[in-house]
Amino acid sequence: MSGTVVTRELSARSDNQVYIVQFQTQVISEYLDALTDAGATLSYYLANNAYIVEMDRVSEQTIATMPFVRWVGPY
Repeated sequence: MSGTVVTRELSARSDNQVYIVQFQTQVISEYLDALTDAGATLSYYLANNAYIVEMDRVSEQTIATMPFVRWVGPY
């Protein structure tokens, strides 16, 4: 859905600390350990190999560059 605009009311706030992290493959414990080691707190599993996590911007930037992470975005 490239080009889809989200209204301000539905957008994450600038101080958001809740994200979706999607993995390249099915989730394995080593992926989850790496997220927690990087400062994330795991909340819930989502379909399509993803987790809802709480983390700060520094952790988000670190996790987004991990080779097994497909996508990181605000929840």
